[in-house]
Amino acid sequence: MTTSTEQTISPAKASATALLLRDRHARLEVLLVQKNPNINFGGSWVFPGGMVEQSDYCDNDINSLQSARQAACRETFEETSIKLDRLKLLPISKWVTPKLVKKRYSTWFFICNTNDSNQKAVIDKQEIVDSKWLTPMDALRLHANNKMRLTAHRS
Repeated sequence: MTTSTEQTISPAKASATALLLRDRHARLEVLLVQKNPNINFGGSWVFPGGMVEQSDYCDNDINSLQSARQAACRETFEETSIKLDRLKLLPISKWVTPKLVKKRYSTWFFICNTNDSNQKAVIDKQEIVDSKWLTPMDALRLHANNKMRLTAHRS
């Protein structure tokens, strides 16, 4: 028997996010991108990533780790023009939006060392309007001082 609450729970959409890391002057930096103010979560600074699409499916499974890896690579390239080797993406966490939230996501988070890459982030000025390499502490400080809005979830 199901309750009315269980019947209204939205399914969590498969998504993936890439935390691109680099070492600059003995300081760990991460790449953040700013979403266009005119779309969901507009103006927020986030890690590159997004929804798993059918073209990302591995073994026809939208929820597989491999499909998420592929989506993280594709989304990172679409948002920053940075090409990632999906075999170098290390899964670090998977977050699922709580059942009471209307828009739900099941998001794999990956880290990737980009020290050996000379690629520069090139953004399209459509979905993404800016990018910055920052230390995590600097990003949190900017957020605390209302100079950078960080968002923990993706559209």
